[in-house]
Amino acid sequence: MVDGTSHEEKITPEQAAQCAQEQIQYIGSIQPYGFVIVVDIETQKVITYSENVEEMLRHNKVINTGEKIKIMGSSMSDWAGKLDLDSIPAHGGHFQVDIQTSKYSLATEWECLASRIGQCLTLEFLPLCKSESSQEILTKLDKMVNNIRGAKNLSELCDSVAEQFQHHTEYHRVMIYRFMPDGSGEVVSESCAAGFDVRFLGMRFPAEDIPKQARELYKTNSLRVMADVDAVPVPLVTNTLPDGSVVDQSMSILRSMSLMHVAYLKNMGVKATLSSALMYEGELWGLIACHHYERKVPPTYMVSQTKISCELFSEIASSYLAPSLNIDLMQRKLTIKHEIDLAFIGNKAGSHGDFQTILQQAFPHLGYDAVGIIFDGDCALQSVEDQSVSQSQELKWYQSILEVIESNQEELYESCNLQKTSNISIKFSESENVAGVLVLRSKLMPNLIVFFAAKEQISRIAWAGKPDTVSIVIKNGERHLEPRSSFALWNQTVRGESEQWSELDKELIHYVYEKCLERAILIRNNMQRLELYNSAYRDPLTKLHNRRYIDIYLENLRCGHEKVLAISLLFIDLDNFKRINDFYGHSVGDELLKESASRLLESVRANDLVVRIGGDEFIVMIVHSFDDIEVNKTIAGTIATKFIKEIAKPVSSGECQMVTTPSIGIVTKPFDEFILEEVMQDADIAMYKAKQAGKNKYHQFDDTDKLQVMEEGQLEIELRMGIKHRTVDVYFQPQFDFKTKKVVGTEVLARWHHPTLGFISPERFISLAEKVGIINELGSLIFEKVCETLREWADKSGKPLVGTYSINVSLLQLFDPQFTDNLIDSTYKFNINPNLIRLEITESIFIRDFEQAIKIIIKLKKYGFTFSLDDFGTGYSSLSYLQKLPVDEVKIDKSFVLTMTEDNTSLTMVSSIIDLCKKLNLRIVAEGVENSMQVTLLEGFGCNVAQGFYFGKPMPRFEFFNMFIDSENYAAS
Repeated sequence: MVDGTSHEEKITPEQAAQCAQEQIQYIGSIQPYGFVIVVDIETQKVITYSENVEEMLRHNKVINTGEKIKIMGSSMSDWAGKLDLDSIPAHGGHFQVDIQTSKYSLATEWECLASRIGQCLTLEFLPLCKSESSQEILTKLDKMVNNIRGAKNLSELCDSVAEQFQHHTEYHRVMIYRFMPDGSGEVVSESCAAGFDVRFLGMRFPAEDIPKQARELYKTNSLRVMADVDAVPVPLVTNTLPDGSVVDQSMSILRSMSLMHVAYLKNMGVKATLSSALMYEGELWGLIACHHYERKVPPTYMVSQTKISCELFSEIASSYLAPSLNIDLMQRKLTIKHEIDLAFIGNKAGSHGDFQTILQQAFPHLGYDAVGIIFDGDCALQSVEDQSVSQSQELKWYQSILEVIESNQEELYESCNLQKTSNISIKFSESENVAGVLVLRSKLMPNLIVFFAAKEQISRIAWAGKPDTVSIVIKNGERHLEPRSSFALWNQTVRGESEQWSELDKELIHYVYEKCLERAILIRNNMQRLELYNSAYRDPLTKLHNRRYIDIYLENLRCGHEKVLAISLLFIDLDNFKRINDFYGHSVGDELLKESASRLLESVRANDLVVRIGGDEFIVMIVHSFDDIEVNKTIAGTIATKFIKEIAKPVSSGECQMVTTPSIGIVTKPFDEFILEEVMQDADIAMYKAKQAGKNKYHQFDDTDKLQVMEEGQLEIELRMGIKHRTVDVYFQPQFDFKTKKVVGTEVLARWHHPTLGFISPERFISLAEKVGIINELGSLIFEKVCETLREWADKSGKPLVGTYSINVSLLQLFDPQFTDNLIDSTYKFNINPNLIRLEITESIFIRDFEQAIKIIIKLKKYGFTFSLDDFGTGYSSLSYLQKLPVDEVKIDKSFVLTMTEDNTSLTMVSSIIDLCKKLNLRIVAEGVENSMQVTLLEGFGCNVAQGFYFGKPMPRFEFFNMFIDSENYAAS
């Protein structure tokens, strides 16, 4: 392309954005038929002015030819006389200034208008022409108002305003220009002087013709005048204020238009222009656009009084615009809202089905192609294509509307060209898609959505020139946008779009939503009342009856006609459910509970009762019509056996397959002796007896069971006292090193000799401590006694302690938040090096919470503690799992050591564990070594350390000290 040539191109989004950024005024310049003085309000001194001031004053013989005057820094009073600055509000429009007392006697030739923005006062001096009196202006305005007052509708109002404005201003062409939602505009009325034909009526102009920043400026400065399009602008002597900011000319009458806009007007053949804003509810509704094909400069230029009359008339026209727009809308709005109210009032059920019934009644009055209400996943829908919408259609609409909402986070989403701007396809029918949607969802209740939908509306637009095109001009090798030169009629057919959503549509969808919200709250309240009722007597997960219902059930049996002589209560607990819940997650555990509940229900008669009392515990009540208790016990046992068989069947949940078993305690009582709390307590005891017997069993309660529980309760009291008075002691069992043939460590074991009950086995009192929640207290006592003993041995022997002292730590201890601090405090208290202490843990700790266990172990290792993995081979871990654990030692469980001389599987297991640990550089300790054959095998396999009765039984501290610490048999020697 050669420089200076141009052609029409399709406008791109980038070019449209560039057009929107074009300056709407020629910054730092004014129109040449007046001059401007800018004053700093604080100093009341001139800070800039237009370059033509002296020229204008000489032309009007205010100063002599060749005479120079000081303008910059001169006083405001030189130009405006005695001006009260407080009377001129900031951004308050224009103010007529009396310049009779000005220094240069300007009042004979000029009039002055003042406007204020911030700390700058702009004085604009316009040539003084014959002025009209206020009475003449008011008479003209009154006549104009009377003419537009007779308009019966919006169209007549616009025609009247255009005609009156043309007559008043004497411009060749006056148009009423209405803005569309997309920023484009349509000429809705046009009035021309004699000799000029109507040219633009009904035509559309693209948004780029009056860009966004120009539309915004009309809200603050409603009148714009350009008297001579061809005139060369006069610059200000400086466009920069003392504070570095640029002079704001947005309120200036004399400001120059941008070069782009001037070229645009020239292409239309316009020589002078005047435009005035039409406002509706604080927003720019349209413009009164006046075009003149000759320049309008003094003496035919509009003086201030005429300018004021135009502004007043525009404001009056705007005031008449609102009622014209509102009357039809108000009537339609009130009618539709009334029908909506009737639909809601007529349906008061308070259930999810309300919305479909309401829509069926209100839909014919709303006037939309489809209306839908989505609440809690249900979609109520009415469409003009099909009044009885199928469930599959509702589901498709529901999914599509959710896609719209999820891809657009606005509370109110609107689109009139959904097919063009979105991949989401919503269909009215097989052949017709939805073109527009209006969707409302509030943060107050996000699962309530109301939407309107519209079909495609094929429309034809008469454009003043081809839309979305620009002229591209090459200057100095660079591309520049130029305004289009053609304004010829160009018809466009628009497809794939619906009508624009109006403010009334948005008001109505909010109204429908508010009504739906009220109904949704009512539905929720009703549901909550129902849920509260059910929650009183039903388990929310399994839907079984709950504990509260048992009292009602028993009362019904007492008052019923059926003969009930005895009742068996079966207390059921699912074995190892916590492990399944922790390993697979609560959702899988819930599936197991629901399936177990279902199997229990299927295994009983209609008059029996199945109850979930919480967690993994259930109660089944079997009614008997026999009075023989032994027969009834047999029946209860048979039913329990059936429960065991059914519950033991695998349960699938996704890719998980689970197996659990029940432990069941049974109590059978004559009905007249049945006291619920006592029977439940006895059944609970029986259930624990079944667990102690190996689980997956049932146990019939007898009186000896309660006696054992009472004994256990007494033992708990004694154990608490034993911990308090430190009567639980520590014993030491030596650990023998195969290589050095010396004792290199010891395992610390808790022992309790009760003064009256005698020796109590560790298995009994340690399991009791875990059961009743005092294992942490017991563990702290053991650890402190170990540290105390080590300090005593070190002081007594006079030698530094070596080797390792292994202390068992349970799962509950390790995860206790105080555990780490208690260990460290005890080592500090007795000045014991943590390197001497080895903490024995089992694999169950890692099953409980692998990541947390690792964190705790790593923290303790930083202090110097070491770790041993006890009972290895009996837990849940594979051999390959071992490399992930931060342990220093592995102890082979004694069950493998004891049987390896007779069982090849145990022998292979021991050999494999030793080989793996050697590769992982872990010390290996074999537990339970009792004979020389075991010693030979272990030494041959390469085991590091052995422990068992073959080397020494657990012994009290003084005995261990004398035999090992203070002898040559210890590694320290």
